[in-house]
Amino acid sequence: MLKSMTGFGQGEASSNLHKIRIEIRSVNHRYLEISAKLPGILKSFERKAFEELKKNFSRGKFELFLNLDSNTSQPIKEIELDLRLAENYIKVLKELKDIYSLSGEITVSDVAKLRDIFILKESQDDESCIDRLFESALSQAISAIRESRISEGIIIEKDMRKRVLDILKSVQQIDEKKESFLLAYKDKLQERIKKISSGIEIDPAKIEEQIVLFAEKSDITEEVLRAKTHLENFLKLFKECEPVGRKMDFYIQEINREINTMSSKSSSVIVSETAVIVKAELEKIREQVQNVE
Repeated sequence: MLKSMTGFGQGEASSNLHKIRIEIRSVNHRYLEISAKLPGILKSFERKAFEELKKNFSRGKFELFLNLDSNTSQPIKEIELDLRLAENYIKVLKELKDIYSLSGEITVSDVAKLRDIFILKESQDDESCIDRLFESALSQAISAIRESRISEGIIIEKDMRKRVLDILKSVQQIDEKKESFLLAYKDKLQERIKKISSGIEIDPAKIEEQIVLFAEKSDITEEVLRAKTHLENFLKLFKECEPVGRKMDFYIQEINREINTMSSKSSSVIVSETAVIVKAELEKIREQVQNVE
């Protein structure tokens, strides 16, 4: 399965107080390059983000953006009790009751009137909560960009497979016709000899020797075989789970080399014309390979 290096993913996670939103974008790159734009309060999470991206991807230029927003327009208040102060108040009230023989019991209502034993604080997410929000949003964003890269990879694979099969078909046609190229040369050679010999008898052995030399010089059997092997190996890469971009680039170079050799060795117009078409298709495939992980 091919994976494109171009993709986009986002993730969100929130608590009662905060919302974290992460966006990740990637484009093609020879290696793995990561940059991040994080608020100062979350700079400590940059290393974690880089580690997770390295675990999931091997190539591409990644940009990570993170926003931390408040979920409330007014801060949420929390009430804390100053237990030591409350205990002192109750102790003093009991002493007053005993000293002055006061009637009645000390009630919750009495204690509630002692305002300074209650401390009002703005609620805050602790570090572990922010950490959980970040990990959740990051996981979602990575999953989304992975799916995005796979989806585009499917489109690239479909187009690339068709082009490779067309090239394989063209190479196969050259293979099937290569014997006819030799016969055509033999006919042209004999016709040329007839025109220039002016009735002079030419030794048939010399003609056959010339044909053999031409056959050896223009033989493209090995080039055809290697090109077909490279094309078949290229098709097998579509089934691999590991990144194959670099392998594909290697095979494109090798196929292109074999096609150039065929074109230079053969004097056939068919081979020359086919080589031009195949090289144009290889260039289109090469452009697509640059975006394959």
